Amino acid sequence: METRDIESFFELYINDKRFNVDLSVYECGWERCAPSHHFGPTKRNYYIFHFIFGGKGVYKVNNQLFEVGENQIFNIYPNEIHQYTASFEEPWEYFWIGFNGVEVPQIIKEIFKENKYVVSVL
Repeated sequence: METRDIESFFELYINDKRFNVDLSVYECGWERCAPSHHFGPTKRNYYIFHFIFGGKGVYKVNNQLFEVGENQIFNIYPNEIHQYTASFEEPWEYFWIGFNGVEVPQIIKEIFKENKYVVSVL
């Protein structure tokens, strides 16, 4: 198997002051992944949007596999086992935002109308 000399970079911000009950941002960050970089399987107790602005990869949740690429968002729901992997040929670059709150389920329904896990934004 061929290896690539591309490093993975990321930045992370964690909000320690989660006071808003309607919508609270827990964390946000950015990552340019190395080829085949993966995360999971794991589950979290809050929602996370990953917006891909370059490259591609796959997102697996509930025995469903989604090919996700540039200008798409994949959504992670609380307490669902998930994993995601960057492409070897075109590893993705994305930013993410983790959040929760009483208004979040309605916001999610408005954004992810047809597919509850992946949506194209452009």
